[in-house]
Amino acid sequence: GIVGGLTYLGRGLAVCMKVPDLSHVLVVTDGQANDPAQALSIAATLKSGGVEILTLGTHDADGAFLSQLASRPDMNVLTSDSGIRSAMSQAGQFLLGTGSNAIQLGGGR
Repeated sequence: GIVGGLTYLGRGLAVCMKVPDLSHVLVVTDGQANDPAQALSIAATLKSGGVEILTLGTHDADGAFLSQLASRPDMNVLTSDSGIRSAMSQAGQFLLGTGSNAIQLGGGR
């Protein structure tokens, strides 16, 4: 990845609020949100509207923050860079199993 880049997670989640009948959001990141308070606020609005948020972060991600962002503790996964492909596949299988209308957000540094 690019060292020192920004992750505009709040902006991505705000886009999700415009999707009708959205049931799940998968947040994938290897970085830190540039505005964690904004992201948590928008995530709270999504969750109160019934949207489930799954989070998937690599070792560089802020695990405590992603745990707060996720709808439930079991919907937050931290993995190594080499395990990201497998973890994304498992998250995709989970989403397909729910029959959900989901958006996947990819964040990076």
